[in-house]
This record gives sequence, C-alpha cells and structure tokens, in this order.
Amino acid sequence: MNQSTHRKQSTLLFAVTAAGMLLTTNFSLAENQVKSISAPKKENAQMDAAASAAEANKWIEAKFLDKTSEDYDTTPPFSFTYGGKLSGELLKTWKVQRDSRKLDNCRTQRITTYSDPATGLEVCCESIQYSDFPVIEWTLYFKNNGRKNTPVLENIQAIDTSFPVVNHAANFERLNYFDGGHNQADAFQPHEAILGSIRLNPGYGRGSDRYLPYFNLEYGTGGIIIALGWPGQWKVDCFDSHNWGRQFRGGQELTHFILYPGEKVRSPLIALLFWQGGDWIDGQNVWRRWMIAHNLPARDGKPLPGQVAGQRYDLENGYTEESQKQYIDQYTSKGLKIDYWWMDAGWYSCGGVWSNVGTWEPDPVRFPNGLRPVTDAARAKGIRSIVWFEPERVTPGTWLWDNHPEWLLSDEMKKNNYPKTASSWLPLDPAKTGPASGRLLNLGNPEARKWLVDYMDGILTSQGINLYRQDFNNDPLIYWRANDEPDRQGITEIRYIEGYLAYWDELRKRHPNLVIDSCASGGRRLDLETVRRSVSLTRSDDVFHDISNQGHTYGLSMWLPYQGSGTPLNTYGFRSALLWSLNVGPVATDPKFDYEPLKRLIEQWRELSPNLLGDFYPLTAYSLRPNAWIAWQYNRPEAGAGMVQIFRREKSEVDTMLFHLRGLDPDASYQLTDIDTSESQALTGRELMNKGWAVKIKDKHSAVIITYTRVK
Repeated sequence: MNQSTHRKQSTLLFAVTAAGMLLTTNFSLAENQVKSISAPKKENAQMDAAASAAEANKWIEAKFLDKTSEDYDTTPPFSFTYGGKLSGELLKTWKVQRDSRKLDNCRTQRITTYSDPATGLEVCCESIQYSDFPVIEWTLYFKNNGRKNTPVLENIQAIDTSFPVVNHAANFERLNYFDGGHNQADAFQPHEAILGSIRLNPGYGRGSDRYLPYFNLEYGTGGIIIALGWPGQWKVDCFDSHNWGRQFRGGQELTHFILYPGEKVRSPLIALLFWQGGDWIDGQNVWRRWMIAHNLPARDGKPLPGQVAGQRYDLENGYTEESQKQYIDQYTSKGLKIDYWWMDAGWYSCGGVWSNVGTWEPDPVRFPNGLRPVTDAARAKGIRSIVWFEPERVTPGTWLWDNHPEWLLSDEMKKNNYPKTASSWLPLDPAKTGPASGRLLNLGNPEARKWLVDYMDGILTSQGINLYRQDFNNDPLIYWRANDEPDRQGITEIRYIEGYLAYWDELRKRHPNLVIDSCASGGRRLDLETVRRSVSLTRSDDVFHDISNQGHTYGLSMWLPYQGSGTPLNTYGFRSALLWSLNVGPVATDPKFDYEPLKRLIEQWRELSPNLLGDFYPLTAYSLRPNAWIAWQYNRPEAGAGMVQIFRREKSEVDTMLFHLRGLDPDASYQLTDIDTSESQALTGRELMNKGWAVKIKDKHSAVIITYTRVK
C-alpha cells in the first residue's frame, strides 16, 4: 500500500453555480464536467424543534391522556381482537386506570391499564415520553387475572394509528424504509414508497434480516419516525385509511392464543419520533441524537469510545494459545495500537469445525490453560478482549445436545399445529428458509436460561473477557412455530424473546462494564430492543468489499451511529469501512509486510472518529455502480466541525462533482482541509450549503476525506 498514490488526487474548488439537481442524477458525464449532486437546502426549510415538540405533545395527549384535538382522536394507538371482538369497541366498556411518574429529568412514564370485568384480562400500556426529544415509546402487556383460560387473543397490533395528511398535491406522502443486514452488497439500501400500500416483514425470525424495523413516514410539512423493538418476526402495514390519512399498523406477525390464569405476555416495543420542518434527513439526525442520548450503550454516561480490534483467525492452521499470544506480540511489536484482541469462532471443542456449537469449554488440546493466558497477555499490553459465542444454536454431539435435550427446540412440526383459525398463518416452506442447523436452546425455558446466565457469567469472569460477542446463524421462526399449539400461536416466540432480552439484562447486571456485540450472520438482529443492549461490530457478513462497505455505511448510518465491519488494509478499502469500530485483522504474517501505512491510517481514524457520532447527511444518491461517486457528511454543529467522505469509483469518467453541505451556520466561515494534501480553503456556510462546493478527484478509485472547522 503506497500512501503517496493518494497525494494531490483531489482539488478543492469553489463553484459559483447555484444550480442544484435531484439525487436521482446519472453519472454519464464527460471528463472534467462539474456536476451538482444534491439540491441546495432552502434556508427557510430548517427543522422546527418547537413545532416538532408541539406535534408530538398533541398526539400524545390524544392517545395517552384522552384529550381530543382537531387532528387526532382519542383511540388508543394499538389494537387487538379478543374473543372475536375488536379492541376498539371492547376498551370503551372496560375499566381504565391512568398513572404517571417522573423517571428522571427527561422521561415521564405513563401506565394506562384496561381491565375486562368479565374475563379478568388486563391490558397494560406502559409508555415513556421524553421532554428533550419529540419522542414517545410504549410496550403492551397482557395478563390474565382471572381463574380460567381467556378467550382467544389475536391479531395484536402494537401500533395501529393514523397520521393526518393534508393537501396531497403540495405535500405528497412517502414512506422511507431500508433493507436489512442480509449477506449482500445491497444490505441497508434505502427505499421509498410514494402513496399506495406496503407490507413488510423481516423474513424468518431475525428482526432486521430482510428489512430494518425502522421507518420514516413523511406527511404534510413533516413526518414521523416509527421503530419496532422486536428481535423476532414482525410485520408492518402502511396504507391510506381514507378517513384520517396515512394508517400505520405493526407488531408481532402471528398472535392467536389463550392465556392461562396468572399468565402475562408482552408485545414489541414501539417508538415514535415526530419531526416538523426541514426534510426527512433532518428527522433522521434527530433520531441519531436521541439514540446517542438515551439508547445506545454508554460508559460513565458518555458514548462508548471508538475502537480498533486486531484478529488472527486460523482455525485450520493452528488456532492455539501460543499462536494467539504470538499474533498479539506481532501487532504490538510493530507499534500497531489496538484496543481489543478479537478471538472469533472455533476456540471451543468443535472437532475443527467452527459451526459445531453447544460445548462452551476451551478446546483442551489447543487451549490447555483456557483462554485466560491469551486475555492476560493482551491485558498486559493494555488491550481488552473480544470472544465469540453462539449459545442459541446447538448441534448434535455437543454437551448441550447430549445432556439437556429437554431444553432444546426442534423444527419438527407437532401433529396438530396447523391451525385453521388464524388467517395470517402459513406453514413455513423449508426450501425457502434454508436447512435447519441443529436445534435452539429455548431461552423461554427459565431453567435453561438460568443455566446459560450462570455458565456464561462464569466464563466471562474466569477467562477475563471484556466484550461478549454473540452470533446467531439460524432462522428461528420455524422452531418457534413448530412448537406452538393451535390455541397458543406466537407464545413460543414471545417467551423466547423475553428470555433473550432477560439473558442479556442479567449479564449486564452482573458485569456493569460488559459490552455485548450483536451478530446474527451479520446485522440481522438490529432492532431497538437489541441495540439498546449491544453494539454491532459486524453489520453484514459481506465484508472486505469496498463498494459494499460504502453502501452499508450510507444506509445504516441513518439509524445507528455504532457499527463496524471488516477493515481492508489499503487506503481506499480502509476509508470505505471508516466506522466507529475497526477490525484490522488478520494482519499479514509476512515479515516483509509494511505496517507504517496502516499505522498512519489508524492514527488518522483516531483523529477523525469523534465525527462519526455527529449528524449524518448523504450528499449523493445511493448507488452500488462502479462508475458512480458516493459521498456523505458528518457534522458536529456544537463543535463547529465535521468531515466529508467522497469516493470516486474505479469506472467513473467524471473527475469533478459539486456538493451542497448541510447543517452549517450560514454566517460562519469554515476552513476546509484535505487530510492527504493539506490543501485548504475558507468558505462561508451559506456558500457551502446554497451555492455549492466542487471537489475534483484526479484519479479513479480514490477516497478523499476533507475536514472542516468553523473559524469565525
């Protein structure tokens, strides 16, 4: 890797043209032609925080405080069918109790309880309103307080509500949604649906596999972000309700069950963020700020610092205690500063095949002293440890398989579990789900979950593990539904997910500084409940591909500031995966490998990394084409600083592009600097946002980073 090849590859130009073009531009322009990428932002179309808060409060007062308004009625924002009757009619006749309390300076909890005097069913809606963000969230709980089984409770929609749409001609509706973390280059690709109806679900049980459970619905002069916290099988519908406007409905895909006396179940978590003014990208940045302030794992009340991990995975060629310590020495002796040493799959007794899981003891031949000598060797050099686990999937011949078959869920359908009463039920087709891989440790079984908590607690402590990496390489839906009885459809999934979240909560309680990495064949479990407890170090299994990494960053950064990927060791690839978490392994074992360019790239990353938690603005259209440019901006308005990443791909015949930056102070001056050439210039925020700013990149297949700082 030759850093000098990237010198003088870019030229900062100020373009006086004010012409802007839509994001759907084509890239077939002649060499040297300046092209505008993003339409200039109108100064009178800024995010209106006061209007956003007012809209949120108006909706919340109607739906949770029973105060009607011109735009919203007092119908609860959820629905279900009970004993064949719709909740909209039933709840009007049930006893209602409302309670509230302040949780802290920013959050107020409200609990609305509906009680059926005939059967004893209690429906509890636990909501939290945020005073520093226009956000409301809630979770439904259903409990049988009666002495008999309840009638059938079905079609539970954790959210079922409408939002007013006015003046369609001037303010069209659009639903922005995204692909999930599937193992493809187009993971996290953004999509939009204009008007019409749309139905989405994640696939086969992993909550962010086919689609992300995050949506931005534009309507009128603003919009609303809707998120589902459900690491399982959800479904959403968005359609025109005619009477009120745009209807949004969603929840667990299949619910059709009775509840036993004393039994209680939950629904998916729902979160809404209201935004007014600006555009939907401005709304996304309010979301990013809310995620950092109230959701993502933190340390001492501050966001987790970015991290660099080293790794050498060589199961086939000697994944041993001695080799791991040797590689740690190799990294550190060359002056490569890493924060974590990463031990991935295969350290346990697996017969040389990493996917044989269910015996969670270090291989006694390769690690006769356990993992502690390796983690201690890393710790002695100021390096923490990451260790991979996959506790949910269990394969034949392992300890769990042989000793506790009663804890395991099989995918074999029970004799009478093809119900005729639930219209949403369709038996799964194994040809579409892929081959089942073993069985699942039933996290809904209290005995199994207690064993897992105690056992993993012991391993984390005895082996000195700092970051617990949990993978999940199976589609669970077929297991859940195979174990449901006809009058208990959805219960196995609910109990499993309750147990999954309780397992992580208990681990974090016992290890307050523990960081959990959620990996499910990449980013297939990135719902709100999961990301509140974890980070994502491998957002997709499609790693080390430059264009894929660029596309993944473009889409997922709209939602999650914490993310990581495999990190190529050349400049273009490294910058294509410039994320909160870097994985710079495996480093070549060739003694002639030149570490100096990699060290410089990491040093640059450490200087740039604070920007990665700032606001995120795409500056080009999303594209995976090799002849395209792609670019985005990270902005920290409080610090008056940020950076722009620009990629000219290998087949692009265009050498200059015009960009309009976002989120700047129009009256301030900013110093822009190319981090490779040190070339700089000063422009006002108004010029950068409205007139546009041209960047010339001489060479194809080049990655440019330009930082900026407010100077007055």
